[in-house]
Amino acid sequence: MGGPDLCLAALWGRDLWSFTLGNWSFWLITVGISTMGLVLTAAGLQQGFEWMNGTEWVDTVVRMKGYWLVRTLSASAWTLGCSLLVINLMMTALTRPAAVDGTDSGTGPDPASRRRAGSMNARFVAWWPVSSSSSSPSPLKAFYPSSNRQRAPIG
Repeated sequence: MGGPDLCLAALWGRDLWSFTLGNWSFWLITVGISTMGLVLTAAGLQQGFEWMNGTEWVDTVVRMKGYWLVRTLSASAWTLGCSLLVINLMMTALTRPAAVDGTDSGTGPDPASRRRAGSMNARFVAWWPVSSSSSSPSPLKAFYPSSNRQRAPIG
């Protein structure tokens, strides 16, 4: 969930409204989904083995109460994380970006007043080489080696 947050913010030409809120939503969703998957697997295995042993269906359902509680808590974490994600994306889309000179570009909340000087987009742009004379190598060189390099024959 962290990828769409930053991609949509970059698509809109803004920084994420709240990086902390993005972290909370990511971890709540991750913990909720992971816990839900583990609990459903454990409950299904237990109930299946009980059926194989000839236990009545009603007795197996009664033994699942603990799993239901954990599933309810993990679904609550998942729902809260999704809600925080939607709030963060809505606020990112609805707040106006700061003007280039640092003044407010209009009315409404100014996200630049809450932001650190080194935002995610600014750090990425500073890292990416601007020209071929840059001292830092392009990350694409790791995937596309130069053409003068000899390659070993296959087979």
